[in-house]
Amino acid sequence: MCLVTVIPGKPKQHHINHTLSALVSQLLPFWRGISYTRTAHYRTGRTVFMALLPTVCDTEAAIQISGFAAHNHTYFCRRCLLPINDIHNLEPDTWIMRDPDKHKELALEWKEAPQARREAIYRDHGVRWTELLSLPYWNPIPHTVIDDMHLGYLGLFRTHLRLIWGIDHEKNSGDGLCPDTEKQRKLSKASLRHLLNEIRANTPTLQQLLEEENKKVICSRTTSIANPDMLPPVARPAQAFHFDKDQEFEDLKSRLLDLNARPPSFTKQENGADDNTYSSQLRYGKLKRNFEEDELSKSTMMSWPHAQLEKLCKEYSIPPFDTNNLVSLKKEDMVRRLLLWAKRRDSSLKQSSPRAVIGKDLLKEVWADMARSILPSWIQPAPPKWGIPATGKLSADEYKVVCSISLVITLIRVWGYGNREEPQSRRYQMLLNFLDLVHSLHVLFLRETSPNSRAYYKATIVKYLRGVLELFPDVVLSSNHHLALHVIADLENMGPGHARSTPVFERINHLLQETKKNGHLGQVEATMLVSYGQMANLQILLDQYPELREEIKEALAVLEDIEREDHRGM
Repeated sequence: MCLVTVIPGKPKQHHINHTLSALVSQLLPFWRGISYTRTAHYRTGRTVFMALLPTVCDTEAAIQISGFAAHNHTYFCRRCLLPINDIHNLEPDTWIMRDPDKHKELALEWKEAPQARREAIYRDHGVRWTELLSLPYWNPIPHTVIDDMHLGYLGLFRTHLRLIWGIDHEKNSGDGLCPDTEKQRKLSKASLRHLLNEIRANTPTLQQLLEEENKKVICSRTTSIANPDMLPPVARPAQAFHFDKDQEFEDLKSRLLDLNARPPSFTKQENGADDNTYSSQLRYGKLKRNFEEDELSKSTMMSWPHAQLEKLCKEYSIPPFDTNNLVSLKKEDMVRRLLLWAKRRDSSLKQSSPRAVIGKDLLKEVWADMARSILPSWIQPAPPKWGIPATGKLSADEYKVVCSISLVITLIRVWGYGNREEPQSRRYQMLLNFLDLVHSLHVLFLRETSPNSRAYYKATIVKYLRGVLELFPDVVLSSNHHLALHVIADLENMGPGHARSTPVFERINHLLQETKKNGHLGQVEATMLVSYGQMANLQILLDQYPELREEIKEALAVLEDIEREDHRGM
């Protein structure tokens, strides 16, 4: 093991290059070979060659060390150039792979460019310079390994459990379809950026696109959008634009979301009333959203126009506006009725079935099955009351046990054999979809690989991803879902992942964290060097002098027990 340095905290973006340069300066001479006059095992000396090939780390560290873009960038993938707008494309044959020569050319240009040009290169190509490119043999695209532990256990399992299904220990289990109000408001930046560019382009298929995406923002069903003069200014054709800054994007998003989802009419009525004009529709749409999403006070609603309040009462069929009779109420009466209706609505929403698939009733079933299950001694059990805040976050091994053992046992019993509904019921389909994920990750973590196993993994993971998109229409796939298809290349080129997986490095991280530093910053590296040197010398003495083992066998027994402890630092 070569410990170059210990980095305090997380350096931002390319600032890690200062640390990487120290590693590169030590690796470059070993590419040509360094001769030692004597080593512990070779008295006449040896010539040592060394090269850095696979870079093994989690996604956050990988994109920083290797100079790629963040997971929410347009070109989020470090293997191909699939735009994030097309992340639901599950056909790898259609993906354009990154070119190593082009990547290095752009990285060199980024290195020599001023700040403005650097930002443009990163925005348009998702590339930064990394000091590892100074190594003549290092290729960032295949050598930045997709770590199976972070991809599988802390990625796919965690995402499916926490984000796709959801866990709510206070309510009963839902069906995963009732959208959470808070999450429903958050639009994907990538989806919104794609929509805005389509609106700016004003293509003939724009109306069809908006209807398919249920984003009827600027046009009515009966109004043609072929004529730009009929559109409000925000929807008229303009030059293509980019969102360089997050704040600019947020400002534009807020302006766009002020457009009411109900299609407005762009012409006044013949009688001169302006209730259906574009501006009036926008005002009413904003008022309606405030009423639906915010907890409003009586004074705020009293400031709203009488006609808008009356229209709101009619739309929600609030008595006495739930009949066809002509009704006229004072503003104060309408506000009181609206607030009462909102209070009852909020109460019913709290009692209704939530979106979270794993609720308190299902958690109790899982916990009971865990208490009745006897696991092999080499499997570390998950917390008995996982799923509640008091338990804390699960580690990678705990996600593995929960998802591949505990949930499989319980869900097959509850959703499978205990399901009184038809086999085509939603819960049964969710069970089959989850088992596809379990099967695919089981194959991914095998200690051997073959063309047949890789083909089975690809078919199963694609089936799982398609099932997620079908069963959970509101879910947007993440970068981990995309990388789950790229990892097949790592299996083919580098073999099974157990030899390069990160649990062993997490154990070392734990050792580094447990090392006493006593607040002496800058001396950590020397302390580590001395400690590891002592460990290496002790191992050599034990190998050369077997009789020494008999003298300190009690101490060795303690050391061996410590070495066998499962500290993964996660």
